[in-house]
Amino acid sequence: MTPLGRNKDLILQFIDFFCRPNLPYNDEAKGIQAGLLALGRLRHVYCITTQETASVFQELKSQISEEFQSDNLQLHEIALPLSDINVVAEEETRRLVFEQVKGINQGLIIASGGRKNLTHALIEAGLLYGCLGYLSITAPHGKERRDCVTDFQVYWLPIERILEQKQEYLDLPSLKDEIVENFRSLYILPLNSLNRLKQETIGRDRSRFEAELMWLQALPKADLHCHLGGEVQPKLLHAIGTAVVNEAHLHAKTALTALCSALKIGCNGHLNEIGLAKSIKDALISRGSHPLDGFSQLLQDASAISKMKPYEVNACLLSALFEEDISELMWQGCQGVIPLQRYMQIGELGGSNLLQTRTAIQMTLNHLLNEAIRENVRYIEIRCSPENYKQGGLSSEDVMQILIETAKAHEESILVNFIIIGTRHKDQEELMNHVNIAISFAKEESYYNKVCGFDLAGDENIKGFFEFRNDLKPLYDNFVQITIHAGEVGETDNIRDAIYELNARRIGHGLKLIENKEMMNYVRDAGIAIEMCPTSNMQTNGYHNFAYDPHKPCDTKKIYPLKLYMMHGIAVTVNTDNRGISRTTLSEELLRAAQLTEGGLSQWEVLQLVKNGFKAAFLPLNEKNRLLKQVDREVFGMVVKNLTKLLFK
Repeated sequence: MTPLGRNKDLILQFIDFFCRPNLPYNDEAKGIQAGLLALGRLRHVYCITTQETASVFQELKSQISEEFQSDNLQLHEIALPLSDINVVAEEETRRLVFEQVKGINQGLIIASGGRKNLTHALIEAGLLYGCLGYLSITAPHGKERRDCVTDFQVYWLPIERILEQKQEYLDLPSLKDEIVENFRSLYILPLNSLNRLKQETIGRDRSRFEAELMWLQALPKADLHCHLGGEVQPKLLHAIGTAVVNEAHLHAKTALTALCSALKIGCNGHLNEIGLAKSIKDALISRGSHPLDGFSQLLQDASAISKMKPYEVNACLLSALFEEDISELMWQGCQGVIPLQRYMQIGELGGSNLLQTRTAIQMTLNHLLNEAIRENVRYIEIRCSPENYKQGGLSSEDVMQILIETAKAHEESILVNFIIIGTRHKDQEELMNHVNIAISFAKEESYYNKVCGFDLAGDENIKGFFEFRNDLKPLYDNFVQITIHAGEVGETDNIRDAIYELNARRIGHGLKLIENKEMMNYVRDAGIAIEMCPTSNMQTNGYHNFAYDPHKPCDTKKIYPLKLYMMHGIAVTVNTDNRGISRTTLSEELLRAAQLTEGGLSQWEVLQLVKNGFKAAFLPLNEKNRLLKQVDREVFGMVVKNLTKLLFK
């Protein structure tokens, strides 16, 4: 698209550039020409004319019809109702040009044709509504002829470079960041790119899930709610069990025989470990309830018989079982909606029943971080309870040092911090030990590989939240950040108490918040983030999956509140909770969030959720801003890289 001046040869030069690649341009021009021709053949030329240049257009049309008939080239006139561009106000000219560009924006290249006012308006409109870039061909005075191509100077400014320059402007210290909804640099994209991001949805079309998941995996992400003890994948459990058995030279047959005795089953003549383990698995499966119900007590009973520690008995069982047996034990009877207690029982083969040695802790954290790195998670806050990992002789301090050392080995690929969990239903001494551990390891000078916060988890109905205020006071005195599991299955009042009684800056799950609009207003205005975990939330609350049952009648209480929270302006983050128990990744959680939303989520909304993850991180403000700026650039680069596809799909 170009303005048409009094010299039709200027337009013919552009057409030659696209349609006659063998002309003897200089090397720089040939390089630009090759790049543009790779985009496809020139099919349409739009000339903006005034009453003054309408006759020139007719001459041009006749000449093109003769010279370029075999190229199937079509010439279009955009006639402005002006006698000349100088006879009306500049704003009126801009308005007229903008209306034309808005309607013709696919595969658009803006070219200058000797009418500077119109060219400037075209470039501006192209940036706003979408174009591939700006092309200019100039020649020395007296050589503005088509036969002087060796003297032509060709200039090409692609849209990517224009947007990069605009982004550099956004980075100026004097420019205030007044945009808080999404990544800052996205707002400099052309309007139709922004609109496409806001219109392209994920989570609706099942045939597109694989492609959507690939897009989500490529995004840089932050996971703020991830339990170390929830990393219980069958292959990993078998490997850890085998490592613990070999390292301590355990007698697996002794442990498994003791476990048979605790279960009150005979060994049925089985003399090898695999046979014994199979008998134990079959006995657990046949109990009628969840196979792992009461499993911790069984380990205690077998420990007393075998004189081994409970985690050693478990390691012997895991080393003897096949992966498919472990999988069956974990998820037998857990299809559909399950109570929170049963959900947690899925992880009984791991967690504190296994993570009692340096090797077991290292293997678990390494596996978790490698999985996170594989899907481009850049920052993660991992929750753990060091007091629960002391059966093998480690102290809580030892556990934290092992975790920190292991995390440091991955710091070039992922930034890691830890959140210490205090449990409501455990005794006060253990809770206070966890408080002290959190304070001690939060004092590290670095931004990462340290404790960044404290979480109170467990049964929400065990005690009133106010009863924990004095226990957590040392955290307040030392300015340790607080997040609280609240409103997952309990009452809305628990969220209120987590905020007012326990000073929570983030709420884990917060599903019941939807029931109190005034509280939603407060959470929004106070900037309190909600850590949502779609898969585990669906498993324990039975939210409706619109992607798989789009036409099934849905009770309003079964509508996942994530989108409603976002529309209300609440800072929602998406997280994994328990990667192994829920068999999920952070990318899959973002896709699941879309599937649980009627109509899916737009790419714009997904990017907003990704930004929220970094923005709600328990990091000092200066480091958080640095990380956000880095991620902003990467997200912008991804969008720009796919700009042609986004604009001209």
